[in-house]
Amino acid sequence: LEGMAVYGEGRGNTIVDGSDIDRVLHVVASGTTVQLADLSIVNGFGNGFTPGAGVLADSANTVLYLQQASFRNHVSLTQG
Repeated sequence: LEGMAVYGEGRGNTIVDGSDIDRVLHVVASGTTVQLADLSIVNGFGNGFTPGAGVLADSANTVLYLQQASFRNHVSLTQG
């Protein structure tokens, strides 16, 4: 996997919701480029065993590009 792009219809229209159950996005492939644009990521939850709630980039050389993206209401019981 070289990369992934998610393009929304605006922060108020495209909402990716973790429902306070788990983190919303977990990138594990090394060298991956992820682009998130025109969306909101909300209600992520880090369970205390692993870090991160909204987005966890858990590999070497991961690049995260954000454009008009918002993050709201995340809870992590450890790092991130």
